[in-house]
Amino acid sequence: MIICFPHQPSSGGPGSFQTRFEKMLKEHGCHIVYREDKLKPDIIMIVGGTRHLFWLLKMKFLGVPIIYRLDGIGWLHKKKSVSLKYYITAEIQNLLLKLIHGFIADRIIYQSTFVENWWNSKGFIKRKNTTVIYNGATQDFFESYNSKTPQKK
Repeated sequence: MIICFPHQPSSGGPGSFQTRFEKMLKEHGCHIVYREDKLKPDIIMIVGGTRHLFWLLKMKFLGVPIIYRLDGIGWLHKKKSVSLKYYITAEIQNLLLKLIHGFIADRIIYQSTFVENWWNSKGFIKRKNTTVIYNGATQDFFESYNSKTPQKK
């Protein structure tokens, strides 16, 4: 199976997830490519976001399923003092995320139920074909940790 990502993994949260995810996919026999390889993949996987909307629309038109793995919507620019350029850039990035989420992706993977609820309240539409995949940590870890940790009252 050929799985395409719009770009190489970056540093930071989404990039580290993409790096681990690509490694796991390769271990399961998948071939990883990127947009610049100009191949028609079996699936496109977007992690975080991309500005390549026209490429995504072309791939969607060609029948390639698009899976979008999302974290939260940008919000820091609304809570602290930032330059006008930074504010506009952040709003454009949010618009791109919302367009891909609402209209382009065939399936959505959220990084947590908190993020899913956030997108359901702040995105353009509430999506149906969704899954929650936590950042490489199973809920069992958190449940066992919470059961062993004294809770403050």
